[in-house]
Formats: sequence, C-alpha cells, structure tokens
Amino acid sequence: APPLPADSEARRWLEALELVSVHFERGDDERYARLEALRVAPGPSTGAKALAAVAALDWCHTGGAGAVELALAALAGGDLLLADNGPVALAAGITLIVADRPEAQVTLDAARADAHRRGSYFAMSGAHLWNGFAQLRRGDLAEAAAELGQALADDASWGFASLASAYKHAFLSLVALERGDLAGARRLLDLTVDPRDGTDATRWWLGAQARLLAAEGRHEEAIAAADELAQRYPRAVNPAVSEWRAPKAEALARLGCTGEALALAEENLEEARRWGAPGTVAPALRALGTLRGED
Repeated sequence: APPLPADSEARRWLEALELVSVHFERGDDERYARLEALRVAPGPSTGAKALAAVAALDWCHTGGAGAVELALAALAGGDLLLADNGPVALAAGITLIVADRPEAQVTLDAARADAHRRGSYFAMSGAHLWNGFAQLRRGDLAEAAAELGQALADDASWGFASLASAYKHAFLSLVALERGDLAGARRLLDLTVDPRDGTDATRWWLGAQARLLAAEGRHEEAIAAADELAQRYPRAVNPAVSEWRAPKAEALARLGCTGEALALAEENLEEARRWGAPGTVAPALRALGTLRGED
C-alpha cells in the first residue's frame, strides 16, 4: 500500500500512538529525536494536538518548562480528550499534574465524565489512577487513597495488565509513607516486583522504592535503588517524574558522606527550579535545608 500522506490525520494519529509507546518500553534515539522536533505549537487538528501531547510529556521528562504550554495547547478546546481518552491525551494531562497546574484537574474531571459517557472501564481506571496521583501531589491523602484503591479494584474486576498495578502500588505506598506508615508503605510496594523493564510504571515504582528505603534507614539499598533509577532512565532528569537525587542524598548524609550529599541535593534543587513547579521546588529546598542543618 502507498504511504499515508504526511499531512493526513490518520498518519498523525498513528505517529502519536507510536511515539507515546516510549513510555511503555525502552525508547530509542530516533523516536526521541522526532519527539524533540514536535516541540512547537500544534495545528488545529486533533492529530496535531495528539503529537503535541506526547511531545509535551517527553519534554517534561527532560525538565523543559516549555512542556507546560505545549500540553495546554494540546488540550485546548477539549477535542483531543474526546478523540482519545487514553494514553495520548493523558500524556498532556500528566504533564500538567506534575507542573501543579489547575488545568490538570479540569482535564481529569473531563476524562472521568467522558469515561462515564462511553461506559469505558479502561478509561475510568486511568482517570482514577491519575486523579489519585494528582491528589497525592496536592496532599489530599484520603482522596488519593480512595481514588487509587478504586483503580486497583477496577484492575481486579476487569483483568487489566499488571503494568497498571505497578503505578498504583507505587503511589499508594507513597500515600502511606506521607502518613508515616512505613510498614504499610512496604507492604504495598512489595506487591509489585521490579520487572526490570523500561516502562513508565517501573520508573515510578523505583522512585517510591528509593524514597521508602531511605525512610526505613536502609541507606546502602536506598543508594542502590536511586542509582538504578538514574541509570535505567537517564532521559528523565526532572525530579517531578524521577525522584532519585533526594533519597540518595539523604542516605549519603546518614552514611557520613556529607559533601557528596550536599552536592547532589544542590543538583536536585537546580533541576527542580528548571522545571519550576512549586510541588517539586519545595521538597528540593526542604531536602537541602535539612542537610545543611543550622547553616
């Protein structure tokens, strides 16, 4: 069959689905180069917005603050979400969540309403998952636990892939950690075993592992988990989506490596400020201030 024309909507959508797959397997330089070329204001079609949405999430991973405006442009008008209430539209939504933008909740509410209209359990599970994560970032731990618990119940009822469960176990463990329940956090996190793949879910799980190990005082293991995360996901330098520097710095300090810990905490703050979201900058400031002590 002849190739689809470059300006065809079908081609744009197929390319968007191909490119969003970098978050569900190990990416490659060719696809990352194409994603970087898409960091421009999209055209008015849903296919152009789909490409902008997947480019926004990749740009977010690399710490580029321009990803926020690109995500907003992708979601403008609401037609992208109606065309794909799934990984493509959610790529832009997740970018807004980790940017602490109020528009993120508007997108999540629209995704939930659309899932109800369609009667799609798959779309509803995604809405519960990412709304739970958004509430965790906002500090509403009760709502986060309820949303994530419902997403897990959807998985159990409808047999969704174990990939999705890794997100929920990671985020629920962070809810427990924020509540000071280390034993509960450990039980939840251990429901998933590291599949040693290159997926987005495993990145979040490794980040939760590094944080929990540091909180448990298992310093050498926390450093190993942080190094594993950094090594396996070198493109995700944004602390909002790959939190390894802060727990590693905490563990290094506990082991007496103060200089190395401070340098890493300062690097973490620099990356957080480059992204600019208050929910990323504030913990980085707190981590550095804790290490500096009275100074």
